[in-house]
Amino acid sequence: MMIVPFRWHVAGLLLPACLLLAGCQNASRPHHTSARHSTPASVEDMTSQCRDQVAWRYNTRVGTVTFDAPEAFQRSYEIRGATQRRERFTCTFDDTGKFMSLSMR
Repeated sequence: MMIVPFRWHVAGLLLPACLLLAGCQNASRPHHTSARHSTPASVEDMTSQCRDQVAWRYNTRVGTVTFDAPEAFQRSYEIRGATQRRERFTCTFDDTGKFMSLSMR
């Protein structure tokens, strides 16, 4: 009869300890938000790749393409911009700075 209350008592102590340890483990992980952070590849390389793709797709001169600053977005980077004819686009790069896609927006 004494064993049953003892088990509940031990379980009552272990549960809060486990929850405490689980909370500490999550606290040590970095939180990834949509905040901007430094890019792994140079911004010049990414804008150059994007500029070439945009000039080819929109059939325009390279010098007429303008860009906004790169933004970090869900383990990738995006560079938005426009052509001289005000055609909006977004270039997407992976987390290493490799060109992935060009979308028209």
